[in-house]
Parts: sequence; structure tokens; C-alpha cells
Amino acid sequence: MVCLSSVRRKTMTKRTIFLSIVSIVSTISFANAGTQFEDAQLGGDPSVPGDEVAFSVAADGETIVLGAPLRNFQGHGYDSGALYVYDRKGADWVQTANLIGEDSAAFDYLGWSVAIEGDVIAGGASWANETGIKSGGVYIFRKTKTWQQEALIAPSDLPAEANFGHAVDLDGERLIVGAPYVDELVNAHGVAYIYRDDNGSWVQEARIVPGDTDVNFAGAAVAIDGDYAVVGAPRDNGDGVSAGSVFIYKRDPKGGWVYMQRVTPNATESYSFFGNTVELVGGTLLVGAEYSDTVGANAGAVFVFQLSNENWSEDQILTPEDPWAWAHFGGSIEMQGSSVVIGAYGDPNSNGAAYIFEDGDNGYEQSSLLLSSEGSYGDRFGSAVAFGSGFVVVGAPHALEKQGSAFVFDVSTSPLRGRGGVGFSRNASYATARSGMSFEFFGNFNEHDYFITTSAIEYYDAHEMASVLGGILNRPASLAIINNQEESDFIQSVSTDLLWTGLTDLDNEGLFAWDNGDAVDWTDWGPDEPNKNGGTEDVVVMNWQYEDGSILGWSDWKEQHRYAFALVELEGMSCTGDIDWDGDVDSDDLAITLENWGELGGGGDANHDGAVNVNDILWLLDYWGACP
Repeated sequence: MVCLSSVRRKTMTKRTIFLSIVSIVSTISFANAGTQFEDAQLGGDPSVPGDEVAFSVAADGETIVLGAPLRNFQGHGYDSGALYVYDRKGADWVQTANLIGEDSAAFDYLGWSVAIEGDVIAGGASWANETGIKSGGVYIFRKTKTWQQEALIAPSDLPAEANFGHAVDLDGERLIVGAPYVDELVNAHGVAYIYRDDNGSWVQEARIVPGDTDVNFAGAAVAIDGDYAVVGAPRDNGDGVSAGSVFIYKRDPKGGWVYMQRVTPNATESYSFFGNTVELVGGTLLVGAEYSDTVGANAGAVFVFQLSNENWSEDQILTPEDPWAWAHFGGSIEMQGSSVVIGAYGDPNSNGAAYIFEDGDNGYEQSSLLLSSEGSYGDRFGSAVAFGSGFVVVGAPHALEKQGSAFVFDVSTSPLRGRGGVGFSRNASYATARSGMSFEFFGNFNEHDYFITTSAIEYYDAHEMASVLGGILNRPASLAIINNQEESDFIQSVSTDLLWTGLTDLDNEGLFAWDNGDAVDWTDWGPDEPNKNGGTEDVVVMNWQYEDGSILGWSDWKEQHRYAFALVELEGMSCTGDIDWDGDVDSDDLAITLENWGELGGGGDANHDGAVNVNDILWLLDYWGACP
């Protein structure tokens, strides 16, 4: 694939509509969970907007490591990536190293994943061209007096596009690495590798190939602890499309790794991506399902499994006390002793949050809510989490215009439960407590209305948003169905951003179809598209671009960890003055105008003159009543 260079939408005078997806919350108080803000904020020196510092984080003792996979390291190329190392010196955090691979090159993405154990750091460079294009590699750094590269691990049997290094974990002398895009049997089956440190020489102990042809993206998450290793396969289709699973392996007395068990939730869900994150400590296994609808659309959940008599069984499901749709709770997990920290990077509107749970007499219970004091829309705080000695570090890779930051929280006081005071109102942190997503009216074409999200989101969020928006407005809706050149020209006249469309081959590999059932009679594929990228690209974006801004048209793309604006198409057209799009100009529309009184434009600007004032009330009165 070519590099994307995004061109922002042309400025237009349009309505911005904030739709409450689940409910509008006036006050949410936590009777049992304290709220805590950061004690320190860490960046990367040097770093600039776009580097995504803290995309991955790791900690051990008094040391923190931040991965910045999009860092353009001088002399190594665009998106070569980097690792920033911090050590605690008294009450301060001091950056002590800035690590890059000796042969790092453009688009290696060093820092996509990271782990630290004592004096060893493992950094995944998931797109490094080691044995083939984007085959991937893992850099090992060891500290003597300073941090120095010790090894670059890349097994010789890696095919192109393997993404070896997508996930890593260290335990003692062992390293486990996921390569979720290895096409072992069909559609990016995925594998994992286990290595042993033999005095600085990393020896491969095992190559793990979980499951059968239903198992996809195995190795998207990995964990190792003692004699057990786990491999997450979030797109395992065995119990429903992308319901997901986790495979557990045990080391035998001879040093080999033997398949033990496949685990899934007691109640499986399609598209929940169970296994997108995993954490293993002793006989406790935590599995994230960040798209689970257990407590709300894509709100997410974490499943707890316990080992007893050589069998792993589900023991508890963790969800936050304040569940929000699209929170992606379980997008990151870390466990230390009896405490667990869980990231929810989409909670709400991608501000993000992290939650601490403690194991007690009644199982794990939420004890603290961690928030960034400077959090803003789209920071994705909670994308990565880690425990150190008496602290938690939380990554927010999209903070500061995607320059990225990590936030450190002192959790040395024990127990954690109740720290920061009780009865916190979420409204004190967020200006508006709406469990929803922001849309902007895009325009009309061929008697259809179009809306666009005001931030780039992942595909499954976009797909869900289209369904929910259609339900709210009581109109058939889907991601944009583009049937001809005229419709494409209309869209591009308004926006040249990367946009999710309703074209996928998720249901039938290799056969693209529109979400609403329309025949695919017209296409606008870019050169060499669709290319499937080893079977890993199943959804379609429009306005794919070169760095010079030239537009290629449509491209198939991966549905996870890729971000585009959701363009939603609704059948029929709204009428003048119907601000809330419910088919009537009535007191609800008047209330929106009054709520936004005095603002320059926005949701209450009924007559589109750029201000919300008495003229908008007169306009509403002129069109009062049912839409024609």
C-alpha cells in the first residue's frame, strides 16, 4: 500500500448535531469508585505531532518505556519508530534513553508493541522488511550501563505481510511474539513464536499455530507467565464471525510447548473480538473483548478465567460502573498482584479512561477511575496501560495533535479502593456527559441525506454508528453506498478525507458486496486495488491518497487499527427547520435552539446564517408542524 496523506474537508456552513446514542446523563456518581488524575505527564524528546508517543507502553520497577511507531527518526526514514525510556529519579521522571534499531528503516513501526523485564526491552517493529515486505521484526535492547541493541529477531520462515512483532510479552528469560497476518491456511491465520534468552542469544523454542481455518489473526495478542502461554485470536470465526478465542499452551518437562485448551466466553458474540488483548498472571487469565455489546454497543468487556485442575473456566465478566457505548473497555489490560488496570480508549468520544479493579471477597470490583486532567476529544487515553512499582502508566497516543503522551498515576497507597474521594460527578470532567458520537450534516444527493462523523474511527464503530443513526432518525441507513460517478463526484466535492464506505467482503471472502444489498454495478478502485494484502483487508475506503495528495479512489483496508471518517447515507431527505431530524418542526427543535443560544452556528442554527438568535426562532415558527 502507498502512504496516506490526509487532506482536510472543505469548510462549509452546516449543522453540527450531537446525537445521544444511548442516553443523556445529567449526573453520574460513583458510590464505590474514587477518581484520580495524573501525577505526571510524559512525552518523547524529540517528538512532534503525528509521532503517536505512548501508542504502546510498558513498565517494570522504576522504569517506563513508551512506543512511538510513527516517529520519523532522523536518518532512518518516515514512520521508522522509536522507544522512549524514562526512569524515576526521586519525585521526578527523567527520560534516559531514546532507542532506535541499528538498521531501522521507513515504515518499520518500531514501538507498535513493547515489553520490559528487568534489564531487557523487546520492541515490536511490525512492518520491518526483514524476511519480506512488512514481515516484521523484534528488537531486543539490554541495559548494562546504558541501553544497547542486543539482537534483532526475525524468523527465517516469515512470509511477507506477517506483522511479526504486532504483540510481544516477556517473562523471565522467555519472549513470546505474535505474527497475526501469517497466511498459514486461509485469510491471515496467524502464528506465535516463543524464544529463550541463552546468554544474549535468543533461541526459538516453539512456533505455535493455533486452531484451524476458522481461526484468524492468531497472535494479535500474546502473554506468557511461567509454564503457560496464551495466544489471542480475535477474528476466530468458530463461534460466530469474529467472535474470537484464546489458545492456551503449557511447557512440558522437556521444554516443548503443548496445546492445552481453547477458551471462549460462556456466551459468545459475533464481532466482539474476544482475544484482542490478553493478560496472564499465575492461574488467572484476563481476556479483552473491546467490541462486546455486554453492557452497550461496542462498550467492551474483560473476561476472567481461573485455572483449576488443569482446566481454565470463566469466573467473572468485568465491566465499568459507568458503561458507555463505543468505550472499547478492554482495549488494553495489565495485572499486578490482586489489581488490574483496564483501558477504555473510546470512553466517551475517544477522550478515554482507565479503570482499576481489585480482587476481593466478591471477585474483582472497580476501585478507581483514572482520567487525564487535560483530556480532550479523540486523545484515545487508555489505548495502552501498564503497572510499575507503585504506579500505573496510561498511554494517550492521539493527545496533542497525535504527538502522544503518557500519564502516570501514583497508586502506592493500599488499598486502591476509594482513592480520590467518592461521589465524583463525571460532568466535572466532561463539559457534556453524552454517551454518543458527534456527526456533521454532510449534504443531500439524489434525495438521500448524508452525515459524517467529526472524528476518524475504526470500521466496526463506523458500521455500528450507521445502524444507530438510522434507528434514531427512523430511516434506513448504512455506510455510503456509491452507485455511480455522479455520487462519487458529489462526495469528493465536499470531502477528500479518507471515508469508510458500505462495501465489504466480510461475508464472502473475495466477493465484495454493498451493506444494503445493492448490486455492485459501478466501482472506482485505485491502481492495483483491491489487493487483499494477504487476505487481511476486507472493508473499503474511498479517497485513498498518495503523499502528494493525488487521489487514487477506492482501496480495500483492514477493519481494525485503521481510522477513517464514517460517511453515513440515509434514505429520504429532511425538511427545513427539523433540527433533530425526527420528521417534525416542534418544541424539540426549539429546545435545541435555546440550548445553543448565542453560539456561532452549531446545532441550533436553523436558518444557516452562522448565528443562533431570534431569527432562528422565527424561522422555526414559519415551518412549524409535520414535515411534508
